[in-house]
Amino acid sequence: MIDKNTFIKNFRSVHDNLPIGAVATSVGATTLSNIFALRELTFLKDIFMNMAAIVALFALLKLFFYPKTVKKELDLPVLASVFPTFGMLIMILGNYYLKFSYILGKTMWLLGIVIYSVISMIAIYKHLIKNFNFNTFVPSFFIPFVGSLVACVSSTGMNEPILTKVIFYWGTTTYFLILPFMIYRLYKGDIEKQIYPTVVIMAAPPSLVIISYLTVFTTYNRNFVGLMAVIVFSITLYSYIQIPKCLKEKFNAGFASLTFPLAATTLATFKISMYFLTVNVTLAHLFEGIGVVELFIATSVIGFVLYNLFYLLFQKLTMQDAIE
Repeated sequence: MIDKNTFIKNFRSVHDNLPIGAVATSVGATTLSNIFALRELTFLKDIFMNMAAIVALFALLKLFFYPKTVKKELDLPVLASVFPTFGMLIMILGNYYLKFSYILGKTMWLLGIVIYSVISMIAIYKHLIKNFNFNTFVPSFFIPFVGSLVACVSSTGMNEPILTKVIFYWGTTTYFLILPFMIYRLYKGDIEKQIYPTVVIMAAPPSLVIISYLTVFTTYNRNFVGLMAVIVFSITLYSYIQIPKCLKEKFNAGFASLTFPLAATTLATFKISMYFLTVNVTLAHLFEGIGVVELFIATSVIGFVLYNLFYLLFQKLTMQDAIE
């Protein structure tokens, strides 16, 4: 039986070393819960949102109490590129808590945008401008640019049409600018096993673009929706092909890279299906069916990652010798 002092030491060590993957996984889980809410399973949304709020609180405390650890992590290219997910999570939580308090919800949403922007600028400057390395230029570097679109996705009820449209154009433009370079990177260079799951992140940006477009605007360009639907579907298939290779490796915090992209593509598919209900019912039903399959896959993978993250946390908390 572990004694109280050892547990406290372990807890402090775990908090100090709280992986950014836990935050990224929370972004995936909360996005998945929004999909279940669309399917009228709202209780799952309440559970995942409040769990994610706890993770966000611990991440915020880590920024204040363990700045040296945060600085070391921001010095690592891939970790730095994933760090903006903290701001993304705050945006999503702001949208959730909006129904309880407009002031609280909108403040969190705006704070999330600020946190995301600051961390993104740090990551971009340190690892793309100052010290660019082709080998560490992986799909996770979409996050400091296109992750901004989470502000659009979570903007319902925020009453900020100009801000969200500016963010939409920024995120969409940077996506299409970065995409050819990232495709070239994946084609020309190998990616280390430890960070290979970041390849699946390729599926998230186009999904965010189409979800944001259908959220921010009230009239739609059918050709643009069709183009994005093809891109989302194609890159989702590519991502699914990569998943077995990722799962062959021993579980680590990098598996968090699998979560949000799968949830985002599923949400995008259902949103596209809802759009086509007013245009082409046959296509609407087709995307609805695809969405159900994607929902099963996303739930399975995110459940797998959540289970293993909690298991690792439990192991570290209950080990007899505190982690140094």
